[in-house]
Amino acid sequence: MRWIHVYWLTYLLLTGRQLWKSRILLTNTTGWVSRPALLLLSVYFSSCVILIAYMSTPFTSYIVGALSFTFSIHLTALTFILQNDAKVDASKKERYQNRKLIEEDALALLALLNQTMHEQQLYLNPNLSLTLLAKKVGNLQTTVSQVLNEHLKKSFNLYINEFRIQHAKNLLINESHLNMELVAERSGFNSSSTFFAAFKKITGQTPASYRAALASAPSSASPTGLDTPSASPQNHQVSSLP
Repeated sequence: MRWIHVYWLTYLLLTGRQLWKSRILLTNTTGWVSRPALLLLSVYFSSCVILIAYMSTPFTSYIVGALSFTFSIHLTALTFILQNDAKVDASKKERYQNRKLIEEDALALLALLNQTMHEQQLYLNPNLSLTLLAKKVGNLQTTVSQVLNEHLKKSFNLYINEFRIQHAKNLLINESHLNMELVAERSGFNSSSTFFAAFKKITGQTPASYRAALASAPSSASPTGLDTPSASPQNHQVSSLP
């Protein structure tokens, strides 16, 4: 058994020497170990751990070697899985970047989105999804999401909720007999709690305080004039369309 350990140790030393000579090839431009080399190094160091465990069995127990082997197998498998996940994420990011839209196409899509939202009032559908919206405007959902993120700096949920909150503001003023639950329901929200949270986030005040503030304002002031569609960020973007 000792000769096996000697051969094993010799093999690891020679391998370690070769890895050290090739260390430049194992690192990326930032100086860190590259992902492809990570799997190779995990196998090498796992073999070192197993050898140390078996060489120390006269002082410990053979169970240490078995446990070390199991640990090394799990470590190698985990490294392999993480490496594959990283490749998948990188490929998705690359595909996303390759679909960069030119400015005119992006603004045209934004105009179409706003037009569709206003004319069809899709935001009143509580089950509206990115997939459904993309289907309505005849684009991929990744393209719609990309335009919203890059040109409006908004997520899909925020984009839709802004339309819903604007609709809710009109209801709060023009339909003063409606309670908050009905306002939330008629504005496309699934629940009152979601409505309250979205209203607070977008306007900085609660629906009740908004209604009370505008109800006590001078009658000459237009309640809905505070948030006209032309003042919304998305319309500023679309207005630059040639």
